[in-house]
Amino acid sequence: MPRHLYLIPATVLLVASCGGSAAEPTPSAPPATAITAPAASGPAEPPDTTGAPGTMAAPETTVAERPPLPAEATLAPDFELALGQGGVFTLSEEANPVLIFFWAEWCSVCRRELPAVDAVASEYEGRVTFVAVAGRSSLAASAERVGVWFSPDRFLWGYSDEVWAAFGVAQQPVGVLISAGGYEVERWFGAVGEERLRQALDRLISYG
Repeated sequence: MPRHLYLIPATVLLVASCGGSAAEPTPSAPPATAITAPAASGPAEPPDTTGAPGTMAAPETTVAERPPLPAEATLAPDFELALGQGGVFTLSEEANPVLIFFWAEWCSVCRRELPAVDAVASEYEGRVTFVAVAGRSSLAASAERVGVWFSPDRFLWGYSDEVWAAFGVAQQPVGVLISAGGYEVERWFGAVGEERLRQALDRLISYG
């Protein structure tokens, strides 16, 4: 309530008590304190909504907060892989997150799993780099599966027992997920299936 409404009763009481000619109130008269303040004249001022809840727009979040890397994440060993398509793949020079798929040309599980990974790879083009590293056989024998088990348009591929050893891979198939910062964040052995692979790749992308 505005301050001047408190002053009106006090002013009226002061006049009633100080005037010597004022008549004494009869017993039936209402107490002098029962005075109703008159309503304030003039148009009402608009309410001050400055800082009122809900009147200020919240700042927009333009960049989603990235989750932290898993506690078990480790820096992946850097490597160079001579590619069957020509050229060399160097892990430390790759800007995208990477899926490395270790496989062997005689492996029956790889024969079933690589086409499934290849199908999912088409959905992540430009967001994840897929690298197939053959081993435990020969370059010539492995090359016979390329274009049959997976497409060289979606996978970079090469043969290297040295890269297998650098990642401590002794059996196949093994999938290794590496963040754009070069950290191994997840790996699995054996078949993973398309849906679980999509979930793993979405997590990988979320790390940046």
